[in-house]
Amino acid sequence: MLKKIIDEKWLQANAVIGIYPAQTVNHDDVEVLSEDGKNVKCTFHTTVSKLKTGRTTQYCLADFIKPKEVANKDNAIDYVGAFALTTGIGIDENVKTF
Repeated sequence: MLKKIIDEKWLQANAVIGIYPAQTVNHDDVEVLSEDGKNVKCTFHTTVSKLKTGRTTQYCLADFIKPKEVANKDNAIDYVGAFALTTGIGIDENVKTF
């Protein structure tokens, strides 16, 4: 079946990626900014990093993005990347046969 799907090209994959200016606020939220870095387009709410038993730190995405105060002071913008992928385009007609 897998060989048939590949040989007959039953599926089409589409993807989109983006790299956006970002900054951390309140230690655990990541604000995604407009291209000029002046307006907040959306906010990702992440979990605050916590110290786990055994002294292993669990990090969240916000731990890797510059805080707003630092970015504004240094005039240095940090970035976050995102992607979305789908692979089911064109499968409906083939599924109907089953």
